[in-house]
Amino acid sequence: RAKTQALALLNLEKEVRPAKAAVVAAVPFDDDEAQLTDRLDLLRARIEKLPLAHRGASAGRILSEAADLLADPLAQRTVYLFTDLQRASFENIDQMRLAAGGAGLSLMIIDAGNANVTNVGVSGVSVQGKCIVDHQVEVTANLKNYSPMEKTVEVSLLVNGVLASGPVAATLAPAGGEGSQADCKFGYSFTQEGPANIEVAIETPDDLMEDNSRRLALNIGGRVEALVVGDGGDGKQPLMEAAAVVGIALEPLGEDAPRWHINAGKVESAAISPQALAGKDIVFLCDVPSVAPAQAQALRDYVQAGGWAVFFLGPRVDVENYNAALGAILPGVIGPAVGEIGFSAEGQSVAAVDVRHGFFKDLFPNESDYLGVVVQRYYPLTPSAQARGLVHLKNSQPLIVEGVAGGGKVVLVATDASPLWSSLPKSGLFLPMVLRMSLLARQGGDGSNVDHICGSQVRIVPGFADSRAPEVDVVVDMPGAGRQTVKARASNEGMSAVFSQTADVGFYQWQARNGDVEAAGCFAVNPDAREGDLERVSQDRIREMLSASGFEHVHIGQSVQDVHSQAAIAAEPRNWWGLLSTIAVVVLVLETLVANMFRKPEGDFPR
Repeated sequence: RAKTQALALLNLEKEVRPAKAAVVAAVPFDDDEAQLTDRLDLLRARIEKLPLAHRGASAGRILSEAADLLADPLAQRTVYLFTDLQRASFENIDQMRLAAGGAGLSLMIIDAGNANVTNVGVSGVSVQGKCIVDHQVEVTANLKNYSPMEKTVEVSLLVNGVLASGPVAATLAPAGGEGSQADCKFGYSFTQEGPANIEVAIETPDDLMEDNSRRLALNIGGRVEALVVGDGGDGKQPLMEAAAVVGIALEPLGEDAPRWHINAGKVESAAISPQALAGKDIVFLCDVPSVAPAQAQALRDYVQAGGWAVFFLGPRVDVENYNAALGAILPGVIGPAVGEIGFSAEGQSVAAVDVRHGFFKDLFPNESDYLGVVVQRYYPLTPSAQARGLVHLKNSQPLIVEGVAGGGKVVLVATDASPLWSSLPKSGLFLPMVLRMSLLARQGGDGSNVDHICGSQVRIVPGFADSRAPEVDVVVDMPGAGRQTVKARASNEGMSAVFSQTADVGFYQWQARNGDVEAAGCFAVNPDAREGDLERVSQDRIREMLSASGFEHVHIGQSVQDVHSQAAIAAEPRNWWGLLSTIAVVVLVLETLVANMFRKPEGDFPR
């Protein structure tokens, strides 16, 4: 509607159309600067090419730019603003003041919007959970109703352009009230490693389709690679052995389960070596008696390089060997075991659990539900200064301690994984704790919850560990058919490139090569979620603010003809068009679906 009305102005009869004009777009879309010209045919072509802007622009900024073009005080100068009167576009406009040369400007505002708008938008999308193969994540879409009435919409989840879940119905209360915002959740398990594009889309049409979907680009990692280390016992109760208990927790559906996100290997303690640890995200050492010097070195190197090691301390553990050989990575000093086991033996109950830690967060609704574990025999631990105690017994002794060593982590569990020493393996804490340890240890697979907005800069990190050149080309395929090449340059933080051509919403694919090494990835660009609010400003308020800014005459109407009629009536008994000189100037300002990209913090609209 805005473009149609602007073209109608330029197509008026020669006697009444502008002698010179310029087009000032709300969001620049090409390299041409706005300039006054009498070639109205060029301006018509420029208007025809104007794209929809997916990011904000301030009405104050574009009006100031238009006023600056009209510096000749002898001409009858008029600015035409084609707008939907979106409230966000006019924020802070009462603070705008025209320059000295702008005095006497007339302003014609053509209302190109709808008086009664209905719109429900997707204001945000996030992913909770580890983005790895065969592990279910939760995709949450934030919905917001901007309409003055209750709205029911259908929402779907698409993965790599294919419907994955839904549609599901969501009902939202009228804008501004309780229930006008809602979360729509989808569960999904990825079946392949590598880049994955997700999109949450509202299927129900409304007045602004551009905010009916929102996208995220994810990088899906492979399954967790875990290793369980433990020696067999006398064979009388094989399922009671510590290694067997941990193995069952890691693969509760059995080793032959068709789809599971953890691949758990098993070896005896004699097999500990750099080769056995290679490629493992986490290793569980279950009542391992002792480690030889070469094995201790392998474990130290593994943890320092980013691996996780969890030690369950059972009856065969040689305390002196552990403290001497592994003390450099252990989060504390291990003391001799204490306590008796058996039906009549007393035990220490768990008195405190760090329920904010990722191992235990949100397992139970109440903190008291974490406290049912009883431990009869355990190794007293003296945590190091940097260690973190996660579970404590009633006598204040730590039962589980976590510490950082180099790039990895080490967890000490002061009792055995076998149920012979405590009730921990049979409690509701054990299985989720072991599974969460594995997921948190997984390198990568964190997806991407970065929300890139149209017009923002995106940093691309190819991840080349050994840069063989000072810079490499990164080729970016944009939504549609466009392609751009940017340079990734080496720095102290690694090689990276900055991509700025993000005017279009959608998925951007990139590729780079460094010698024989290739890298590829994807990122998503979304419209500014604030653009979904189509609330309009009253015409009286706009006149008040713009008159105070320095515009001599402000007329608002539904069409060019309408504002011209208002101007003619206001100019009586003179003929308004007769005031136009031969160098009459009109600036067309196209501003549709735009808001101030750099808005002030939430607060009252200026009154």
